[in-house]
Parts: sequence; C-alpha cells; structure tokens
Amino acid sequence: MENAGRQPQGNPPISRRDRFVFQYPPFAMMKPETAGDFVARMHEPPADPNQPIQLYMHIPFCRIRCTFCYYNVVPNSFREIVNPYVEALHKEIDLVGSLPALQGRKVETVYFGGGTPTYLKDDQMRDVIEHLKRVFTLAPNVEFTCEGEPTTITAEKLAMLKELGVTRMSFGIQAFDPEIATLNGRIAKPEIVERALTWATATDFKVLNIDLMSGCLGETMSTWKYSLDSALGYDPEHLTIYRMEIKPGTPLYALLQLDPDMRKRFVTDEDEMALILYAEERLAAAGYKHNSNFAWIKKPEFSHQYRYNTWRGKDLICLGESSYGYANGYLYQNIAHHRPYGATVDTGRIPVDRAYRASRSDAMRSFMIMGMKLLRISRPEFQEKFGADAIDVFRQQVETLERVGAVRVTDAAIEVTEHGLLYVDSYVRVFFPAEHLEMDELLMGTPAFNQWGDGIQIASAPAS
Repeated sequence: MENAGRQPQGNPPISRRDRFVFQYPPFAMMKPETAGDFVARMHEPPADPNQPIQLYMHIPFCRIRCTFCYYNVVPNSFREIVNPYVEALHKEIDLVGSLPALQGRKVETVYFGGGTPTYLKDDQMRDVIEHLKRVFTLAPNVEFTCEGEPTTITAEKLAMLKELGVTRMSFGIQAFDPEIATLNGRIAKPEIVERALTWATATDFKVLNIDLMSGCLGETMSTWKYSLDSALGYDPEHLTIYRMEIKPGTPLYALLQLDPDMRKRFVTDEDEMALILYAEERLAAAGYKHNSNFAWIKKPEFSHQYRYNTWRGKDLICLGESSYGYANGYLYQNIAHHRPYGATVDTGRIPVDRAYRASRSDAMRSFMIMGMKLLRISRPEFQEKFGADAIDVFRQQVETLERVGAVRVTDAAIEVTEHGLLYVDSYVRVFFPAEHLEMDELLMGTPAFNQWGDGIQIASAPAS
C-alpha cells in the first residue's frame, strides 16, 4: 500500500478524525413518542418467520472506566448492583422471547458486549446463556461472540464459555505497551494480558479477535510497532484497529482541556496516518486481508458475521440497558439506566425507551453507508432490495466519490479503493442528508468533512 495515504491530485486534505460511523440513521432520530408504535409492531406476527435475527446483550459493568470511554458503563460495580441487573436480564429474555414478531425465527449471531461481559461471575454467565438458549432458537452454526477483559479472565471461565457455545472471543487490548496502556486508563498489567490471551489461544475458540487502538495518547511509531508485533504473536484469526476518539464527557477530554502539556502528547492526524500505513503493510505481510475498513482476517471463514449482518440491515434484537437494535423497520433503544430498566421489566413491559421508523430513503442510505464500510456495495443486491440501481439513486454522491478517488464503479459493484478505505468514516457522510449532518453534533466543525464537503450535492432518494 505504498503511497496509499496520499490524496489524489487536486483533492483537499482530509482527516481520519471524523467520528466512527457504526450505524445509520443517527441516534438522534429516535424519539420516546415512537416507542409505543415499535412495541405494538413487535406484538404482531412476523411478516416472514423464516427471516433470522441477531441478538445483542449489554453487560455494562467494568473494573474501571478507560479515559477515552464514552459508552454506558458502570465502573467499580458493587455486586448489589450487578445481581439485580442480571435478574432483570432474565426477565427481559422471557419478555422479548415471547414477542409474536420473533416467533419461529432463528438466531444467526449472538454478541455479548459491554462494558465487560466477563465481569459476571461464572454461574451468572452460565445461567444467562443457558436461559437465552432455552428461550431463543439458535441456528446450528450460530456465531457467538463474547467480549473479554484480561483482569476478569480465568482459564476456567474461558473453558465454560466455549462449552456453552461461544465461538468468537474478543479482547479489547488497545495497547500492549505498558506505558501507553496506563496513560490511556487500561489497568491490566502486561503479565495479566499475556496470561489471558495465552489461555484464550489454548482454549481454541474458532475465532480470537484482538482490538488495538491507533493514535492513543502518547503513542509513537516504536510503541505502535510493539503493539502490532505483540498482537500478531498470538496469531489471532481477526484483528481490529479502532482509532482514538476524544469525546466530550470522557476523562480524556477533560484532561486535554486542563493540561496543555498533555495535549502535546496526543498524536497528530499526520502521525496517526503513518501508524495506519505501517499497520497496513505489516498485516498484509502477515497474511491478513481487510474484512471492513477497520478489521482484518486471515481467512474468509473468520469474517465477523454479526457485523456483516447488522450492517446489511438484518433485524437486531437488543437486551440490556441502553442497548439498541433494529427490527421491523424501526431503530430502537432500551432504557439507559439500570434502575428504571429493572423497574420496567418488573412490571412485565419490554424496556424500550425510544424508537424511529426508518424510511425507504433511510434504508437505502444505510445500505450505501454501511456497504462502504464493508468496502463493497453490490449493485444487484441493491437492485433486488430496493428495485432500483444504486447509481441511479445516488449518482451525484457516487460521482463525487469517484472524482476524489474513494471508489471505483463496475457493473457488479461500487468498490472502495485503497485510498477510500483509509477515510471511509469521512467519505460515507456524502450520503447523509443535510438534516442528519446537523444532528451529528460531534461531526460539526471537524476539519475532515468541512474541507471537502462544501461541493457535494445531496441528492434526494425516492420517498418512502
């Protein structure tokens, strides 16, 4: 990928600092007043009982909040909080599993995220998984992912998870260099990380995933090379590189506002691009290929099916506080705090807090946006799903992306180029209508989109 980071001639410089896009439409579209409509729809029989679903379960507890973390987590949790939450999860499993809209539908993928799912005690984890398997019908080849944090891992817990059907174990290490890890709020000592990953490798899950984070506070090329080499030493089937994001409300954001000297230790866009280009070369040499714009795999069978299915618009059913899903054409989210979440399921109601009914235009834009992040948009699939050619619907946007060298168009697909994959989270925003760009509050004022977005014409997709 020599020179992959260079801009096509005449294209203004852009940044990798645009916010990571992990779903569409924006969360701000969801409103409490629409929650009842969604719940009513879920009490109707399924339009097609043969359509499978995906399951996500949120475990919000962590040993400590990382300095960059903006997720809904409960750090330093007391068991007085954990135990009632797990009891509420059991109640929600029964409530959601009995919804008419889900009857007869098999589960293709399961994802336990957080927070830290492995924060739960072994018996709590076993009871939740066994309950889930009693209520829902898991497909014979179900992909079952569980996130783990090294300080909460034992060899016995990993063996139990595999026995219960977990096929994919994912560890958010972020940085192997101990100084960088500590500076960014990671608490696991190197020997604890090594022990957990060695156990996980020995347990022989189908897929071991390791998360790294580029552009951490204090990162240098030397520490970055160390992290990459350390990760590859465990021969993971799947490797993910997220970029550091500084979000208001996080400890890191506050630290950088208060300490000018600390701001000098934050990696520049230019330096981070050097880290990414090195990672591209290093991972290619090690036999890895892109599975999305931020993930690499060793073989096609190690693809992350949960990500692919949800980004392709398949129904995602969420469990747990603050978790979000997509079902029957609605984007929806559960109540965000464990106390009202628990109180709601105690009354026998599913804990949906807000929802949004996606339009046909939303669905088409999502197909393009998430397809770009998967590096390929199939024109026949778009035609079959929406009855139109993606080029006809989004001609102006696609032509703009072609002009800046982000995509190439063939009869079969719109394919993301090597240049485009480096900046996908910037480029996909060409498909956002103006009102959604305004909602994306952390995007506004960032240099990336503003420097090339003024000339983009937002074409209207066909009405719902």
